[in-house]
Amino acid sequence: MSPTGGKSRLTRRQAIAAAGVAGAGAAAAAIGLPRLGEGGSGPPAVPDPLDAASCVLTPEQTEGPFFVDEMLDRADIRASKAGVELNLSFAVFSATADCDPFAGATVDLWQCDAQGRYSDVAQDGTTGQTFLRGSQVTGSDGRASFTTIFPGFYPGRTIHIHVKVRVFDGDSTTYDFSTQIYFEESDVDAVLATSAYARDEPPAVTNEDDGIFNESLIVQLGGDVDDGYTGTVEIGLAGLPDRSIGRSAT
Repeated sequence: MSPTGGKSRLTRRQAIAAAGVAGAGAAAAAIGLPRLGEGGSGPPAVPDPLDAASCVLTPEQTEGPFFVDEMLDRADIRASKAGVELNLSFAVFSATADCDPFAGATVDLWQCDAQGRYSDVAQDGTTGQTFLRGSQVTGSDGRASFTTIFPGFYPGRTIHIHVKVRVFDGDSTTYDFSTQIYFEESDVDAVLATSAYARDEPPAVTNEDDGIFNESLIVQLGGDVDDGYTGTVEIGLAGLPDRSIGRSAT
């Protein structure tokens, strides 16, 4: 898939449809329908709504300028940064292989801190620091989990977290997918009202006014600013390799 540009208002179902004829088989698999060319004389059975909602392609979005391949194998990426705790579970699955969980994928997260700074970025004065970056490899259930903080904001962007999913064969990258995740404005407002996020700057850009925001990438969260938030992010991918051999140690 190509990076998403401009204001996208596609639903997840529309995102699949936009893949065209080549993606029609994936779309059918994603909602539990027979693939094109498969048998069946009558109309397909109506899929379970919950199954249909959870087995779809995830829109790809730009990697952005702040990715650094730190190779930090850690689930807790806070590195003592203050902010509202955020626990995220990523479920990676193949949307073109019966929605099977995909084991062995490396999931990278990177984001800014409560004050809008990225680590290891010269313009932010953080060269050599590694806060709020890390990666985990999906297990047999296709899941990788992280503990972080709710991100802050910087000029021109709504609040977001970057996500990259890669598959390696030794030193070779055989699959590379990037996207971003977003949050409900009500959660953003509650977080920005806490002391760690206090800024003497204009307020954050809203989701509506962000240049690449995609509403299908909003993460539904449970919890609150006092006890922290928890959410699950489903990453449905097409064209994954048959297997993952893993990344070579360096």
